[in-house]
Amino acid sequence: MKEIELASGQTMPEDLLSQLREKCGELSAFQLFQLRHEIDQMLSDPDRINSARRQVRPGEVVEYFHPEENRCIAALVESCHRTRVSVRHLDDGEAWRIEYVSINVDDEPTPRPMGSGAKLCREQIAVGDMVGFTDKQHCERIGKVIKRNPKTAGILCEDGTRWRVSYSYLFSILDADSTVKTQHQPSLTFDDLPE
Repeated sequence: MKEIELASGQTMPEDLLSQLREKCGELSAFQLFQLRHEIDQMLSDPDRINSARRQVRPGEVVEYFHPEENRCIAALVESCHRTRVSVRHLDDGEAWRIEYVSINVDDEPTPRPMGSGAKLCREQIAVGDMVGFTDKQHCERIGKVIKRNPKTAGILCEDGTRWRVSYSYLFSILDADSTVKTQHQPSLTFDDLPE
């Protein structure tokens, strides 16, 4: 079993999050609710917040986990408050107030869950990922995830069309810079894909 060494010097199995997710899938809704309460208590522990707060300074670039987008985002710390931090995203310049505990202060590895099959689920997709799907005319479409909804993903295709697609119909695109052959179009390239 591969292990990852954490900044704290401890090690954890490389697939620990996958194992936890799998075990949580076996719990009842009531047990999950209790677990969520325990985790919320741990995250709101003043010692844990203070530990993170001591490591963050205005003017620093940090990486934090954005749960709605299911990815880590690089941001510039603008100001520090009691329980939250004001940051500005480096990629789009948006200002946010985030919790200290969402900041990766120890440079922990942030593995994204990988699926066992070709189909994807919501937890496996982040805003900005390149994905593909087959439309009703049986044409393969390739695009960038622009929004994650509870049951569907918002996809912006290279031709500028927007689609809402169920996660079960999506598949990963591993090399988005390459040309992809489809049934009805000779080739698709990603040179003109809007950011």
